[in-house]
Amino acid sequence: SVDATEVLIGLSSFYSPLEAGERLDAFLTKRRPTKLTIRSIGIKLDPKQCLPPLQGVTDLHLADFARLTDTHLRVMLLGATTRVHRNSLRKLKIENCPLLTNAAVESVRRICPNIEYTAFEGCPLISNELNTRRKAILNAHSSLFSLFAPP
Repeated sequence: SVDATEVLIGLSSFYSPLEAGERLDAFLTKRRPTKLTIRSIGIKLDPKQCLPPLQGVTDLHLADFARLTDTHLRVMLLGATTRVHRNSLRKLKIENCPLLTNAAVESVRRICPNIEYTAFEGCPLISNELNTRRKAILNAHSSLFSLFAPP
């Protein structure tokens, strides 16, 4: 489990968003976390230039990422998927990312077949109706899974 918040804050004090992103990438690549949290991102990372590597990450929490768009999230999720490795993300919590829309929720649904939990909080462009439907679908999926799980 890695909380890269302090690392990013430290890097952004000395480097441009591009350089901070590259150094964060190197930091995470060495550690290969399965759980990754980055809070207070703000504009410290430029998603057009660098996104955190997600291969092997099963639990992701991103918060306060002012520049994160649907396209950036899609690219990040696809980057965690290779011919050898399916996307391993099981839990996703995204908070206060004002540019994300309903398309981000659909991307998660399509790209992350093993997802068990998602939360988009403080994302004003994601409709409450879609968020409610997503929760109902995930609850039905996990209930069905528990019915057929081996004892």
